[in-house]
Amino acid sequence: MCGFFAILDFDNELDLERAKRSLKSMAHRGPDASNFISDGSGYFIGHNRLSVIDLSENANQPIYSNDGKYFIVFNGEIYNYKELKKNLPGFFKTNSDTEILLNGYLNEGVDFFNKLRGMYAFMIGNLDEGKYMIGRDPIGIKPLYVFRNGKKLIASSELKGIVTYLAKGDLTINEMAVKVYIHNGYISEPDTVYKEVTALNPGSVLEYNNGNYLEKTFFAYDFDSRDKKIDLKELEKSIKTAVNRNLIADIDISVALSGELILH
Repeated sequence: MCGFFAILDFDNELDLERAKRSLKSMAHRGPDASNFISDGSGYFIGHNRLSVIDLSENANQPIYSNDGKYFIVFNGEIYNYKELKKNLPGFFKTNSDTEILLNGYLNEGVDFFNKLRGMYAFMIGNLDEGKYMIGRDPIGIKPLYVFRNGKKLIASSELKGIVTYLAKGDLTINEMAVKVYIHNGYISEPDTVYKEVTALNPGSVLEYNNGNYLEKTFFAYDFDSRDKKIDLKELEKSIKTAVNRNLIADIDISVALSGELILH
């Protein structure tokens, strides 16, 4: 599962102790390791790890590029990371899918994300240049919440992390979202229960460069099924391929089903 909590504050008003508490509030997401990097005033990048691929300490996050300039924190799993690794240059310090995501981006840019098959949310950044990017998988399986206020950016795998860090006056209830929740039983993204916090759109990245924001969509599904015939054999093949692909892990695997059994 994993989870990360990150603050970028170019007004240098970072509260390090609050940031640590925010990361700890999501400790249940990653019981195997917890690490952070921070300059104490301008940035805090924290990660809680649940080890699934490459169980060694080498794969604990943040993970750095070979030249040490870039880092990544990552929540999720890239199912085709072994295939992608074959076409990437250079050497690898781990056997993790996290490092593949970082190196792929450094070699091919945002276009690399279109090659990913998996569920993910991540932050990649260059601390020296003040350039950062957060991204989310095309379906939005992995959560990623964002608070933006001037030069301050907070990205978190859970709303709890953002709420724990901010003062009470920083957030206001989104009354319309509450009405939607009461009617539908859920809040439609990108809205959240707070006006100041949104979910990052699926299949998109948000670039942050010294206080400036730019959101880009790298993938969007076309769900228009009109005039399209469904080949059941091809559908069955695709389902089997997806299931087999998703069984990649260095730990024991279980399957959990949710639904109802109706007998006639």
